[in-house]
Amino acid sequence: MATIIIFGISGGIGQAIAAEFLKKFDTITIYAPVRSKVNLKELHCSATQNIIQMEWHSDDEASLTKIASEIKQHGQPIDYCVSALGALHSDDVKPEKKLGQLSMKNLMWNYNVNAILHTLIIKEISALMNKKAPAFMGFLSARVGSISDNKLGGWYSYRAAKAALNMIIRCAGIELKRYNKTLAIVGIHPGTVDTNLSKPFQAHVPEHKLFSPDYAASEIMKNIIQTVSAEDSGNVFAYDGSRVPE
Repeated sequence: MATIIIFGISGGIGQAIAAEFLKKFDTITIYAPVRSKVNLKELHCSATQNIIQMEWHSDDEASLTKIASEIKQHGQPIDYCVSALGALHSDDVKPEKKLGQLSMKNLMWNYNVNAILHTLIIKEISALMNKKAPAFMGFLSARVGSISDNKLGGWYSYRAAKAALNMIIRCAGIELKRYNKTLAIVGIHPGTVDTNLSKPFQAHVPEHKLFSPDYAASEIMKNIIQTVSAEDSGNVFAYDGSRVPE
């Protein structure tokens, strides 16, 4: 029996990761916080597999607190938490190529979707994680959030937000070791995945480095979710299991 919570199950990576969990566990409950009901017909559940969609308004912190309270009442600790949230652009927000394109609007939008939401999930869900067996929390980050690996510049708001998320993960990894010695909390760099996030930026990506969501999720499951341990907490790992520089 495995209990899992996946944020972002309506996205390509989130849904593909849910499919990986369904393949891995015969008996499973997946909590899926969503703003409105999502059609998950691609996810085939057996009689002992259950996906519970829970109403979540990401702009209302109390909504997440309510979700955590409802899960706690069920009395079953969470074994895996994956937050597949993140965005690089919207209709109004585009990655900045130079300082003159920066704005408070862009910065706040990027920090909210790429750092703040993940941080609030850590705050609310970490207390529900299994303390009697190895547990896992993974948050979608990006290699461009690495400060030492930044050789190109640009994408100011997105890079800064992911760097902030990586620091939150590092701090949480240190703190949570005091309360849950079996918990691994890490950042996940999925590579360049063929989703709406990367669509406008795929032209210069070599074909062999543009992953389908299914392939990315399979690699993440094999090389990160099933591999890292509590000793790895606070770090960021790429889909192939390699550690992303700080």
